Amino acid sequence: MDNSHALHLWDPGPRNIVKYLLDPDLVPLDTFPVPRLEAEMYEREREWDGVRMMARAPIPHAPGIAWTVDSDGEVWLATESEFELHETTYRGDTLRTVRLRRSPPSLTGLERDSLAAAVGIAAARLPEHKTVLDEIWIASDGWIWVDRGERPITVWDVFDERGYYVGAVSPPVPVAAEPFPVFRRGAITAVTEDELGVQYVVRLRVIR
Repeated sequence: MDNSHALHLWDPGPRNIVKYLLDPDLVPLDTFPVPRLEAEMYEREREWDGVRMMARAPIPHAPGIAWTVDSDGEVWLATESEFELHETTYRGDTLRTVRLRRSPPSLTGLERDSLAAAVGIAAARLPEHKTVLDEIWIASDGWIWVDRGERPITVWDVFDERGYYVGAVSPPVPVAAEPFPVFRRGAITAVTEDELGVQYVVRLRVIR
């Protein structure tokens, strides 16, 4: 929900972000089509609730599109293989681009072979480079928190409200990606696990 109390919901079928007027009828006000990157897929047999079936999934590190909506109701987009974040209106006008000059790390050697073996595909089908980001979160104070894709989350790349790079920020405890962390001015509310795998909610104070 943005500051004007409009609700932004994801419609996965057509890959649209839909903006609604928050009333009992949920009247749609606007639609933003999120671009699609055709990632190469692979098939693997998996077991689900005691039943074995073939499932399709994207090749690891095949880039997708990360997106979010900030408190002003603007859409943020990024290709997961490039560190460029684009603030965009629902009309598709780019308001600004935030960049971090960081080359994507190569996917080579033993790491490449191990990943290919883990998912059951030939190493040649994997991309040459890793993805550099996964999720984008915009706090209510305008700070930008970028998840690198590690699970659990142990570091974010952080930009201030002007788009200047603050640095890499590590939480004092590993943070779950789902349920997703909530960023507010000066605080993050998130889920973590103890050594027994028990989940609990933590509230982390951001010290500027």
